[in-house]
Amino acid sequence: MILSQKTLYALRALFELAKRNHQGPIKLPIVSKAQAIPLRFLEVIMGELRQAKFVVSKRGKLGGYMLAREPKDLTIGEIISFIEGEIRVVDCIAGSKTT
Repeated sequence: MILSQKTLYALRALFELAKRNHQGPIKLPIVSKAQAIPLRFLEVIMGELRQAKFVVSKRGKLGGYMLAREPKDLTIGEIISFIEGEIRVVDCIAGSKTT
């Protein structure tokens, strides 16, 4: 399976928030630097993750993003499915058989 760069960035951003769970809201420049994700792209991704209730945000000087659930309650599959859409198994185009 080949994942889009957007999905990889989303997974890395959520991983960073999970590492910092219970530290309060984390500002996006911190996540951006720690995970080498372009800040402008991260802002868009986090907005989508917020709308999907994977993260919550807090405004203001002490604001930032936090996971909406405990890390143990998130699955990589649900994150991938949200970003990539429904994943379907398809036959090999070349029709090759493995032995």
